[in-house]
Amino acid sequence: MSQSTMCARIGLSALLLMTIVGCATMRSTDSDLSLNCDSDASMQFERGRPNVVIDGIGWVFGIPSRIALWNWDVENHNISADTEFRLEEYVADNNLHDVKVRLNQYDPGGEWRRLTTNHRVSPGWRYTVGTVSLVGYTLLPGRLFGNDAYNPFTNTIYVYSDVPAIGMVEAGYAKDVHQRSYPGTYAVSQLIPGFNLSHETLATRDVITYVSDRGEIDQEREAVNVLYPRYGSVVGSAVETYLPAGGVIELGGLLAGHATGRFKTRRLSAEIADSEAMEAPATSPILTVGHEEFAPTALDSASRSNENGSE
Repeated sequence: MSQSTMCARIGLSALLLMTIVGCATMRSTDSDLSLNCDSDASMQFERGRPNVVIDGIGWVFGIPSRIALWNWDVENHNISADTEFRLEEYVADNNLHDVKVRLNQYDPGGEWRRLTTNHRVSPGWRYTVGTVSLVGYTLLPGRLFGNDAYNPFTNTIYVYSDVPAIGMVEAGYAKDVHQRSYPGTYAVSQLIPGFNLSHETLATRDVITYVSDRGEIDQEREAVNVLYPRYGSVVGSAVETYLPAGGVIELGGLLAGHATGRFKTRRLSAEIADSEAMEAPATSPILTVGHEEFAPTALDSASRSNENGSE
């Protein structure tokens, strides 16, 4: 990242921080400006309040991700009730009862508090690597720059895309971390390129299976068309860490993911069409003889009767 880009991002982050501070001083006059005043530590799902300026800037920063995954709902900073409902179902079905889910919300104060109370991860990891992760969250907030993610050190999922499968994948990572004997050590290992393919593979596979088992064809198509190129990009990025190629390998992984996803959805559509054709009731064609219409069975019966009479 260039120095000018970093300065621009920090400047925009400062604008966001000033807006957040307004929660305490402007609530009585213009609460619509607040982005996290509705925060409640007892709520598992929290939603940031809409802000035209901040969300507009975030939408612009999300354009590259939307083009890469070819889905206009990626990092659009406008999470629908349907996406929230589907995430709630996945979280509940996987017993992730203590995971906080922030829907387009920026709440640094809440996150720093969660860092101190997340006893799933040892203090040694929380107050070192976890602190670094929250410095990044505070100075370069996803409310502006996107990046749906799960933070294992605060046990929080950040959602900025109106695509259920993307939020589910991050919840799938949370599920993976919760099942580990040493979640903090595992989480740190997943920060290493290449090692991160462990949770990416498990979470992607889990979500695809989950959506497929529910039998919601449209949701399965969207999940496949988004998660396959996303996974391909992650694999390509990991390879490029050790074999720099100017982004060519990452792009290749992305395109391969798109091709695989489109092939899988076409095959899924063909299987559905075949299944519907087999389940459809058989219909007999109608044949016209003179002014009378006969189904084949009736016509055959009449022919046989005439033959018997002539004998």
